[in-house]
Amino acid sequence: MLRRGVARREWMVGVLVVAAVVSVSGGSAEFAAPRSPLPCIVWRFQTGDAIASSPAVGPDGAVFVGSRDRFVYAVEPDGTLRWRFATSGRVDSSPAIGADGTVFVGSEDGHLYALRSDGTLRWAVRLGGPVESSPAVALDGTVYVGYTDDQLAGSALCAFSPNGELLWLHLTDGPVFSSPAIGPDGTVYFGSFDYALHAVDPQGRLKWAFKTGTWIRSSPAIAGDGSIVFGSDDHFVYSLAADGTLRWRFETGGPVLAAPVLDSRGRVLIGSDDSTFYALDASGAVAWSFHAAGWVESAAIALAGGLIVFGSHGGGLYAVTADGELAWTIDGIGGVVSSPTWDAIHGRLLVGAGDGALYALDVSASGLADAAWPMFRGNPAHTARGLPDHP
Repeated sequence: MLRRGVARREWMVGVLVVAAVVSVSGGSAEFAAPRSPLPCIVWRFQTGDAIASSPAVGPDGAVFVGSRDRFVYAVEPDGTLRWRFATSGRVDSSPAIGADGTVFVGSEDGHLYALRSDGTLRWAVRLGGPVESSPAVALDGTVYVGYTDDQLAGSALCAFSPNGELLWLHLTDGPVFSSPAIGPDGTVYFGSFDYALHAVDPQGRLKWAFKTGTWIRSSPAIAGDGSIVFGSDDHFVYSLAADGTLRWRFETGGPVLAAPVLDSRGRVLIGSDDSTFYALDASGAVAWSFHAAGWVESAAIALAGGLIVFGSHGGGLYAVTADGELAWTIDGIGGVVSSPTWDAIHGRLLVGAGDGALYALDVSASGLADAAWPMFRGNPAHTARGLPDHP
């Protein structure tokens, strides 16, 4: 298996107000002296299988997410179903929302789908294999996404017009699970199983490729100075200048599949399969680390006030303070590889879980941290655009 799975849970449909064990320790529900207010589960929407996709938020507050039950869901702000769209494969790809409200999402069935806001199909294109990469959307509406060739020989990053016309593809020598990020000058960055982080210009021409020790499944983030941060299965976190030169690298104790994010202090926040979550300063040194109950492959979200939330395979959902102290946990929801998203319209945290549910949480935060890339894909619409165009 190229991607670790999340255990299937029994399916049920409904919206529950309270449906998890909330604790300030790794064990039983001890509520004494939490470092941050305990979250309230505003609603819970159940799908038919585990959710690895990260939810995206539309302009009217609708939430879009994929599930391993092969559906893409649109969920109303009150947690009820708006619509669902059937694909022929599990949907680990995270939706991205265009300026006109079009929802772009990939599926393991090998298609990139463009769905109207009412759930009808606008267009679909068949690629050469599964699409686990999450799309990125440029200011001009160009959609970038990677796919993995069925024979593992012709994987590529593709560029499509807003109408689904293939503009170009950039072939790699290995599968592309990494989700592309768009730099301030339009450069598109993504990783591949060919051991390299690729930088491709808006016309599809390779600018440079930086080699690591093995596969790159992590999705890059773009810092305010234009530098690129990402992880590799070689156990390292890398920071590169915009010209592809190494700024620093940091070694963890396991493969780094998680995507990095940045907090308001410019620190890199990232987890590893060594079951540790790290905060790295501008030089790549450890500011602090936090040990979780299992692999950390979920990207974190950095919130205003310093709270940082991320998922773990073995420990559910964690929240830590800006200094790396445990604030609270939510367990009993299955492993969490979905990356949390912020709903700015309603002031809620959204995350999918291994129990197949999408959760909306009140975490008593006023918004995202004032940072260049505070969450997976950079912003709640998942457009994956870096500064200065970051909302």
